[in-house]
Amino acid sequence: MTGVSNPTTDSAPLVLAEAKKAFADDSLIEQGLRDILQTVKDAIASLESIKESQSATKIDNLKEVIAKLKANA
Repeated sequence: MTGVSNPTTDSAPLVLAEAKKAFADDSLIEQGLRDILQTVKDAIASLESIKESQSATKIDNLKEVIAKLKANA
């Protein structure tokens, strides 16, 4: 996801740091663990969505280039 900058990708390191801190906290109760796990799952889903969107855009761009090359051949 090189070159991608948006709130989702920018916050990913913060979510990871928060998760590491939470998992190291012996006093954290089950609900707290569930909450942080859900936050991590949501962040991963958002990142996967961005990656899929980038892949689709790259494929569309390649198709466009191929079509132009065929038209000029």
